[in-house]
Amino acid sequence: MLQRIPLSLLLSLAGFASCSREAQRPNVILIVIDTLRSDRLGCYGYPRATSPEIDELASEGVVFEECVAQAPWTMQSMPSMLAGRYLTQHRNWPDPRHVLLAEHFRAAGYATIGASANDLLSAEMQFDRGFDAYDSSTLPGEVDKPCDVLVKDLLPKLDALRAAKKDAPIFLYLQPFDPHFPYLEHHEFDLHLPTDETEAVQPEGWQAEELVCRGAPAPTEDFGWAKELIGLRHQRGLYDQEVRFTDHAIGVFLDELRARGLLNGAVVAIVSDHGEGMWEHVNKADDAKLATLSPNGFFFAGHAHHVYEEAIRTPFVLWGRGVPKGERFSAPVENVDLFPTLCALAGLATPKDANGQGVLDGRDLTLLFGGKKEGPRDWREHTYAFMPHVAMVRERASGLKLIVPTCSYRAPEDGIPSELFDLAHDADERVNLFAQRADDAARLTRVLQSAIDAHPTTTTWGAKKPPKIEAALRESGYSGVGDNPDEHDEPTEAPPRPRPDPRVLCDTPR
Repeated sequence: MLQRIPLSLLLSLAGFASCSREAQRPNVILIVIDTLRSDRLGCYGYPRATSPEIDELASEGVVFEECVAQAPWTMQSMPSMLAGRYLTQHRNWPDPRHVLLAEHFRAAGYATIGASANDLLSAEMQFDRGFDAYDSSTLPGEVDKPCDVLVKDLLPKLDALRAAKKDAPIFLYLQPFDPHFPYLEHHEFDLHLPTDETEAVQPEGWQAEELVCRGAPAPTEDFGWAKELIGLRHQRGLYDQEVRFTDHAIGVFLDELRARGLLNGAVVAIVSDHGEGMWEHVNKADDAKLATLSPNGFFFAGHAHHVYEEAIRTPFVLWGRGVPKGERFSAPVENVDLFPTLCALAGLATPKDANGQGVLDGRDLTLLFGGKKEGPRDWREHTYAFMPHVAMVRERASGLKLIVPTCSYRAPEDGIPSELFDLAHDADERVNLFAQRADDAARLTRVLQSAIDAHPTTTTWGAKKPPKIEAALRESGYSGVGDNPDEHDEPTEAPPRPRPDPRVLCDTPR
């Protein structure tokens, strides 16, 4: 593997800006790493060497330790992130009434360029809005571009845009896809990240106990499902290697930007659209179905179907002009905060409605700077995530997290349970306290219902999608309805029976 100059040295050199450059608006570099869990990065406490490049960037900037994504899958999360708005109903593409980040920056005089290796974020789905140049194309054979290829294809387009708009600052958006399933082997990292040494699902032995109680009997040739569980741990190790591969490509990308002078006085943000489940929770199938499943089906993997911590806890790292150096903030933040924060760092006002009122739901995270690691007294108390069939609220003071079914796209008889977890004492979300702490559950349900009522969203449920997108959804396993109510998250046609008001949670205590 090629030896590279340490990123920390390069970024330190990049921090020296000319007087003329300081007078201009900063270049803004937004990197959204698809399907990246925060707990798989060194700067978030992971002991394995998955992210040396991001870790160095974080050491020179700020880390928000508790970030929540607004949805556990791309096509709901990205319209929310890019608009700085909560989406309380299902959407496949941005709301045309919402101003998107690239649109806002282009209106302020920025030259805007974007590239996504996730072809669901395509121009056909309106994710190119506001970009002077945008690419979501795949390799021949409809293969998603790996991060290094995504970067290689983007750089000449970036050079052309700079030549065409010489005096304009740059707003650049990059979305690698590599940590996304299926996890690929990267043997160049076998020495430092052997797949069989990745962390096991916690607590140790939990998976085996659940299988004995509720799963299919183990075959005689694999007593206790030991071999298959080892195979799942290998997959978790491949995810670590995918993160390391992406991290290295991002380091190379930042080197290229530095060589072009684009990091001088710039702002860099690294976030993710959602996390990833890696066999840490039991599938939501009924007991009869579970009793037929081996470990790979008995435990849930992937995303888009639940709002457990592994699916919604994501990184949020900032570096550059106006950003403190080497700071960490424990105040809860959300992906909707990205839009107003980048505006503040770029010296831009946020979008307003016709009456001059702000329209963003996110908060300017620069308000936390200046020693406010826990946040000012009026900082947010609750954080939220929404999916068509479930909604979630986390409460800062109590450490409680409530997950409840909605009546938007599934009826109460579909059997999705309500869940209440005490994250302070049960970080792995193993003990459901919903029945034991009924008063807390009722209180938080009212909080969640109020948030849904306050942020009405127009849904795209049942709306026809472009054939290319429909095919990509099917190929990715996102589309269709199976026997397992948690197997897929979106039917391709409108639900066959009427549903209650989408804004109302099932059995909401009033």
